[in-house]
Amino acid sequence: MRLSTFIDQDGHYYDAVHFTNVVHQYSINGMGIYGCYGKITNRYGFCSMNVIQSKKMSVALDPRNLG
Repeated sequence: MRLSTFIDQDGHYYDAVHFTNVVHQYSINGMGIYGCYGKITNRYGFCSMNVIQSKKMSVALDPRNLG
């Protein structure tokens, strides 16, 4: 099981739980931008996400760093 924190497109923070079966299928390795699909729960006024799938997203290269 892994715990992580994500920021959504509106700037809201969510804690996320990646249970063992999800960690083995959709690992999160290193820093980057990840697209996550899951179920949002609200307990005691705090939202969290139970991750069902995750995928590392591609990042556009900075043209100033191209040779």
